[in-house]
Amino acid sequence: MSRRSSRRQQAVKPAIPPNIERGLTSLVDGNEILVASMLSIKTSKKNDDDADDDDKATKSSALVTALADCMTMNHLSAEALLGRFFTSSVLSAYCIAVLGVSGKGNEATLAARIGKKWSRPDFVATTARNNTTAEIERKKETNENAQTTIIAESSIGKRMSPSTEAKIKTAKKRKSNGSARYKNETKNEP
Repeated sequence: MSRRSSRRQQAVKPAIPPNIERGLTSLVDGNEILVASMLSIKTSKKNDDDADDDDKATKSSALVTALADCMTMNHLSAEALLGRFFTSSVLSAYCIAVLGVSGKGNEATLAARIGKKWSRPDFVATTARNNTTAEIERKKETNENAQTTIIAESSIGKRMSPSTEAKIKTAKKRKSNGSARYKNETKNEP
């Protein structure tokens, strides 16, 4: 009678493809605090400006490793991980700032868009992650104002369609409400 060894061999974790790892790295860059809080990983309270590049790279690689472990343990694809754990605002900002694609849609749509980009074997995050959420919102507002101006200028002397008129009215209301809101906020300050 032979006895079976009581030692069990540990299962080897399948490695994620390098393109997915590069994608996770580009997503974690700039979202370290969010990812760390999602994964319940404690980060130091030091100011990120004071931390050196090696420390940031170590934190980033630890977060990417934790996300990869989460993917492998739960048998999730990159798309499923993004759609399940990240909000649409984070995914939208990532699509616009890093991938240069549309940021419109819900979590599933944005996750599919990002997953499609990451699935390419030659994926590299092309643009730098310098845009903050406030800058992205400002760019969206600027684009909307520019579109309404173009619509208004192209229709001078012509009868506008009802949808065009509605767009112009909506843009004017937004513009006037925004300035009135700003005036009210400044009045309340001491």
